[in-house]
Amino acid sequence: MNPEQKELDLALGFMAHQAATLEFFLHQTVRRLVGGRYATLMTAGIQGSGLLDAIKRIMAVGAVSEEAVREMADMSGKCRVAFRERNK
Repeated sequence: MNPEQKELDLALGFMAHQAATLEFFLHQTVRRLVGGRYATLMTAGIQGSGLLDAIKRIMAVGAVSEEAVREMADMSGKCRVAFRERNK
């Protein structure tokens, strides 16, 4: 394997790891916002963009403070950009 290929493989592996970590934390966010015994079942199989949509809907019903809505909107925007980049 040439050095450029090895460097690319390492970078792609790092990116995949970061994306998986982000999705894990998004799952945890939805689970905590929803709460209850079946929160884990609600997020099973949902990918990153779907989790961001769920968070947006939860925030829209007033489940969190306005400050949290602003912070999460900013983070959600950054996450959506990152997921689009990952998919390239």
